[in-house]
Amino acid sequence: MSRIMIKALPVVMLVAVMAAIGIFLFSRGNDNGEKAKYTNGVSELEMGGTKYAMINDVTTEVYIGSQVRVIVGAERGEQVGMVRSMGITLAKLFRVVGDEDGRYLVDSNGRLYAKSNIADAERTRLATDASFSKLRVVGAEHDPQKSTELTAEEATMLLALAKETADTTVTDKNVVTDYSNRREVFAFTEDGIFHKVVLELFLYKNEVYLTIDFAGDKNTLKEQKLTGVKLPEETQERFSAFWR
Repeated sequence: MSRIMIKALPVVMLVAVMAAIGIFLFSRGNDNGEKAKYTNGVSELEMGGTKYAMINDVTTEVYIGSQVRVIVGAERGEQVGMVRSMGITLAKLFRVVGDEDGRYLVDSNGRLYAKSNIADAERTRLATDASFSKLRVVGAEHDPQKSTELTAEEATMLLALAKETADTTVTDKNVVTDYSNRREVFAFTEDGIFHKVVLELFLYKNEVYLTIDFAGDKNTLKEQKLTGVKLPEETQERFSAFWR
């Protein structure tokens, strides 16, 4: 063996050891829960011998208010599995909070799955607005799980306002592009498990409005316009509390 090869041997060995450690750590990943696999793209999967099918659409281009996508979601609970391929974790799988019977899974990309034998019925149910009967308003955290439920009267009032023509137009770019100033209204299913955004509120000159239309972008060179309907005076104090 030449002197050059002898000198290079420690370097080669070090590289090999580091590569082995990297492969081990990379392929090991997070082993929380059972192994799962996709069986039809990402629309179906199997875990622990049970088959599941996706019941929501995370690619929807339907928006509410200030470009908030209308996606049916749920709160993630305990991690119970993962989908992996070639040592790469494609998605982690979680139980759905409130699902005591283990009917559903939600992955780290927001995809919702139901057991295959109930998936068609669940897909139909979640596609019906009537299934989302409880309205809740988020606070500054924009977290649907920390939202406040509205009374039936308040919900009816907001839904009626949403059908009216805007009475206020805001062009102040500082207001239009301040998305933290918005408060989403989420609708929950009766069991409280699933939710989706249905309306949006904004605060302008210390008064609360329901968003009717939005044209804007963080790129302030584009048109910036926000239109809305002012909430009734007797409800202003109640709803302005969501900005405190």
